[in-house]
Amino acid sequence: MEVAGPQARQALAGLFRSANVEIIVWDGASPTRTRSPQPPRYFTHWHDLLRQVLQQGPALTVVSSMDGYNAHCAFQDTAWAIGDRLRLVPQVPYQMVLADRRVAAVPKDGRTLYDGLYLIRDAAAVAALRGASRSLWALALRPSRPGAAPPAHLAPVLTAMLTEPSDEAACRRLGLAPRTYSRRVAELLATLGVTNRFQAGAAAARLGWL
Repeated sequence: MEVAGPQARQALAGLFRSANVEIIVWDGASPTRTRSPQPPRYFTHWHDLLRQVLQQGPALTVVSSMDGYNAHCAFQDTAWAIGDRLRLVPQVPYQMVLADRRVAAVPKDGRTLYDGLYLIRDAAAVAALRGASRSLWALALRPSRPGAAPPAHLAPVLTAMLTEPSDEAACRRLGLAPRTYSRRVAELLATLGVTNRFQAGAAAARLGWL
C-alpha cells in the first residue's frame, strides 16, 4: 500500500499505535538525507513516536546510523530511555519501521519515511526485513552514555588524537605501531558513534570524556 508524503506522518503514527508486542526501527534520518529540507517538527514527531512506544509497552528495538544519531540531540535523551535496545552502525540502508512481525513501513525514495512510504503486509517480505534487522543488529555497537569513562585502552588514544599534531607523533607518544594506532582510532570512533576525528572531539566533550 502506497502512502503519499502528506499522509506519511499519520500512517506512521497509526503504525506505532497499532503495535502490541514489538516495534523494530531503523533510524537513518538526518537533515541531509531527506529529499527536501524538513521542518524541525519532522524530527520532533519522529522522536515523539519513539517515546510513545516506550510508554505504551511494546518492546522497542532501534538501530540508528551514526550520523542520524548525532544529528538529533533530542534523540540522545530518548536513547538513554531505550537503553540496551539501541545500537549504532555507520549507516543504515533506509528508515524503516516493523510492527509486530505483521507490517512494515519502508520509504518510497529509499531514504526517509516522511517523503512517502509503502506499507508492506506480505508475510515473506516482512520476515525478510526482520531477518535483515537481526543481521544489522549483530553488526551494531552500543552507544556510550554521558559521563561514562572511555574504555581504558582507548583513553590515551583519544588524548593523543586530539593533542598531537600528527599520527606519527601520536604513535611515538603512545609507543604504538601505526597499524595498531589506526585500529584503535577506528575503535574509538565506533565507540563514540562518529565517523571522523573532528566529530570525535565534539562527541567526547558531550559525553564528559574530556
